[in-house]
Amino acid sequence: MVRRAFKAGAPRRKDLILSVDRAVVEAWALCNELKSAMRAVSLSREDIRAALVLLTGDLDDERQEKIYVFPVPDMAGLPTLHEKVMKLKKETNVFPLGVVFAQYDRETATPDAPAVWVQPWLVFQNASRAMRTVEQRYASLPGTEISFNQAK
Repeated sequence: MVRRAFKAGAPRRKDLILSVDRAVVEAWALCNELKSAMRAVSLSREDIRAALVLLTGDLDDERQEKIYVFPVPDMAGLPTLHEKVMKLKKETNVFPLGVVFAQYDRETATPDAPAVWVQPWLVFQNASRAMRTVEQRYASLPGTEISFNQAK
């Protein structure tokens, strides 16, 4: 129920260009909003995982694009996440794609298989493909930061 309410609305049709700084804060805000909605219906805030998704910025390069997934921390961890993401931006020129969520439902037949969905900020073809890749793989990814190549 919380997931459906959170995902409600028409899919994005236009890119929302965010700076890396703003993307870190927006990812935290979205995660916090979802956790608050879960608490409002007496569900555990611990049953949500969220991560900021970034993609290498050189889209004309023939090499595979690299996707970076950074877990969204609590407020105290935001400066550390910001430092990591800014360091990566300086090294590889990444840009924010959106946020991926995993919600565990303890009352289903498969409580260890979370429902996974994405909240994209960019909708052009490469960004959409990268977010679909993350959505398909996120449930099996560890809860730590990770990067992987996107197959074209």
